[in-house]
Amino acid sequence: NVRVQADVPSGIQSQSWSCIGLNGATCPANSTGQNGAIDRTVTLSSTGTIVFVVNALTISSEGNVAFTASASLPVGATDPNTSNNTATDRDVISSTAQASGFEDE
Repeated sequence: NVRVQADVPSGIQSQSWSCIGLNGATCPANSTGQNGAIDRTVTLSSTGTIVFVVNALTISSEGNVAFTASASLPVGATDPNTSNNTATDRDVISSTAQASGFEDE
């Protein structure tokens, strides 16, 4: 089992998330949440992957936002590679709307 944690970064007004387990990895029964930090214990297989999908509404219409998640093993477990226990997703916020395939007539 692995504990996954991610705080809500500044600049987020509201958010929702869901957990998806792939290739033998599993999420807990309560694998969705809203407006709060992610703090879930997941089960990973040797080839498994856990994906957390976050949808967020930002306070500002421009800037950057970064979500950082960390994974930790239970007390007594050994992690052969601690360098891959944190990941950050950075996104640019833009107020520019883009459309494809729409044209004035």
